[in-house]
Amino acid sequence: FVPVKLNNGKENSGYYGLGWTILKSDSKDKIVFHTGGAIGLNCILYRNLTKHRTVIAYDIANQNAFYIAASAEKILDGEKVELPKKSLTKIYGKLLFTKGEKIAAETLEKLSKDKANYEFDKEKLIKLGYEFLGDVNPYRLPFKTDPAKALEVFKICVRFFPDYWNSYDSYGDALARSGDKELAIKMYQKSLELKPDSESGKKALEKLLK
Repeated sequence: FVPVKLNNGKENSGYYGLGWTILKSDSKDKIVFHTGGAIGLNCILYRNLTKHRTVIAYDIANQNAFYIAASAEKILDGEKVELPKKSLTKIYGKLLFTKGEKIAAETLEKLSKDKANYEFDKEKLIKLGYEFLGDVNPYRLPFKTDPAKALEVFKICVRFFPDYWNSYDSYGDALARSGDKELAIKMYQKSLELKPDSESGKKALEKLLK
């Protein structure tokens, strides 16, 4: 339960011990945890060593078992916590896969206004796009990729998160793979306007301009 030190004497950035991550917090309690997961499942073993208390959580919805365990810990201490919101990315992805882009986009437009009950995370949306491209497949399971749906996801990301550099960077990446060089260049240029120090963006744009 002690973070491993690197050769330079500093603690590792992940604050990892021997099989356990030690939680950095303002609490006086010592808390350690370890997460795990598979396709469609996220879980955690969350231990409060000071209070001799353990929370075990499984999540098949938002892949956020840590949030559930930490919230359960707060409830056990008599604190109030907010109920988790539904994931708009998951709803959108399922509709895009089963009902098509029109219904998926219309539903997203409608539900995105209900911020009290739904959360819409730009990084989760980008990850969804790469799942359709086949880049996110940690267990190397065989499945058919769908580049057209990936492009639709990144297009939606640009629409809903126009001030985020990675919306354009990811869209540019997918466009370049699909062969749309002209539009990919525009996306990378916009990405670099928002984040001029992106080395990967510079390299990708330079390659496309050759």
